[in-house]
Amino acid sequence: MTDPYQYHIYLRIVEKLMGENVPSQSRVRKYFVARAMCVYQMHLDGCGNSEIARQCGKNHSSVFHMVDEMGYILDHPNMYQEEMKLWKQFQDNKHYGIQ
Repeated sequence: MTDPYQYHIYLRIVEKLMGENVPSQSRVRKYFVARAMCVYQMHLDGCGNSEIARQCGKNHSSVFHMVDEMGYILDHPNMYQEEMKLWKQFQDNKHYGIQ
């Protein structure tokens, strides 16, 4: 069972790494990618799409799109260097929570 607040924990870590708040409805690419990182990590943690959707306030198709987009970014690291830098920082810090 996933922590019922895991998405928000991951989002706070990403926000801290970015140095800014991530709006939940913004379509600005950097904010979409930040939210997608949290969703993708939950997916890697074994959380189902419906649970992820419930936690982040999206529908299951939005979750599927975020997972798919993050997978594409990870498959093409040379095209998405800034996103990869943030992803690596997130991976290094996700286990420490919010400091």
